[in-house]
Amino acid sequence: MRSEPYSIFNDIIGPVMTGPSSSHTAAPARIGYMTRHLLMNEPKEMEFEFNRGGSFAATYDSQGTDRGLVGGMMGYTPDNPKMITALEDAKKRNISIAFHITDFDAPHPNTVRIKAVEEDGEVVSAIGISTGGGMIEILNVNGFPVSMTGKYYELLIMIDKEKYDENIDEKIKALLVDGYEYFDRKENNSEVLINIKLSYPIDNEWIGSIRAVLPNSKIRIIPPVFPILSRKECQVPFRTAAEMESWAKRNNYSPWEAGLHYEAMRGGLSVDETMKKMIEIVDIMENSIKKGLQSKRPGKLIKACSGNYLEASRKGKLIHTGAIDTVVAWTMSMVEINSNYGIIVAAPTAGACGTVPGTVLGVGEYLGVSKEEKAKALFAAGAVGLAIAEQATFAAEVCGCQAECGAASSMAAAGVIQLMGGTVEQSNAAASISLQNVLGMICDSVANLVEVPCLGRNVMCAVNAVSTANMVLAGVEPIIPLDEVITSMLDVGKLMPPELCCTNSGGLAITKTSLALAEKISN
Repeated sequence: MRSEPYSIFNDIIGPVMTGPSSSHTAAPARIGYMTRHLLMNEPKEMEFEFNRGGSFAATYDSQGTDRGLVGGMMGYTPDNPKMITALEDAKKRNISIAFHITDFDAPHPNTVRIKAVEEDGEVVSAIGISTGGGMIEILNVNGFPVSMTGKYYELLIMIDKEKYDENIDEKIKALLVDGYEYFDRKENNSEVLINIKLSYPIDNEWIGSIRAVLPNSKIRIIPPVFPILSRKECQVPFRTAAEMESWAKRNNYSPWEAGLHYEAMRGGLSVDETMKKMIEIVDIMENSIKKGLQSKRPGKLIKACSGNYLEASRKGKLIHTGAIDTVVAWTMSMVEINSNYGIIVAAPTAGACGTVPGTVLGVGEYLGVSKEEKAKALFAAGAVGLAIAEQATFAAEVCGCQAECGAASSMAAAGVIQLMGGTVEQSNAAASISLQNVLGMICDSVANLVEVPCLGRNVMCAVNAVSTANMVLAGVEPIIPLDEVITSMLDVGKLMPPELCCTNSGGLAITKTSLALAEKISN
């Protein structure tokens, strides 16, 4: 299936989720949620298998992969507060749960094999991967290769091979009066699987019609797990920073208009609907930040210090840095909320959740701009994020923290340029310099948690974003175009050993103190 273009709300500024990790908590929840819909009833047994050399094996019980998978299998979405108690809830329902670390040929560092058994004994299996920033793909269902990314209504029809003939395909297509996006058929020695991707929900009357044609078939509907659906003929105006610049110049668009019109076209939404969605994101971000500033609840490693930072700044106990004081405190606040499993917006990931909102909304707050102006700045940030997603990745498991906090810094710089009334060229220039500054940043979580050094790196990347935006506004040129820096980031990531890419087997993660803290927390 052709790669669908990315969406700002699906893949860049999102998901809305409970902490602590978009790759390790939200994405597994989505994988579990989709697998849940392969069942007719609640499972009585769940088994999850991780590859020994992958990232899930090292972090599944510390970064919420276990809660995400089990919660999703019980029907919880990533933003459901009940996700925190998913493991306890499963025990109360007498659901048997098992996690295994084995050796198998995994297509991605974040690969999970799932087996679930219903009360009546029916067994379903799936293989899913978390590809970064909450993005996912189901690669296999009951032994059949598939490609389900959670951006369609997926209709699965399983038919005994001896009862199948090719006329069935045409009968099914004839019943789809509103059309379909993709129609795929796979078969093995005993069964045929038909997978149909739709951009609209299926009603019970239609299911009844299918059952009348295929009375002995198994029919499963897997709903989308992303807010913006995909379409086969989906067209977007750009996929790279250079294309964005050229398109914006032809249309006389500012950075935010480039992002807004892209997303409206991508999602089949009106401009007003698209802006409304981003303003809702601003509300969620600001509510999370305000809660964090008022909270005294510590994480497992970090104290709640964001409110203290602002108070110390007001009392003259810190070196006064103007807008940077607000940016640092707001960035810290979001990371603190994430570490306590609060509701956050991954932008583009949960590990980097403080940088974009802390920078963009913090600078916006300092400047006294409206909520709509803050939303515009997030669209500018999202436009840069699209170019990164298309040409590289947001997965620290693939590229280290340069792909998370580094990408967020690049996006945040573009948002600051928008707040200052800059151009698309300036936005891309600031994004380029920001990303250049953090190439090679590793991912080495202390005690297997998304707290340290994540807190400091979020803040560092936020300050980097403000500084590079100012540099560009003062006339500094990036020299290397943004697209080339993005591909360089991916190249650098490929050169990194896996020990430095979110496997907790290198860097700060294996210091004496980190190992002792991990043991203490585990006990």
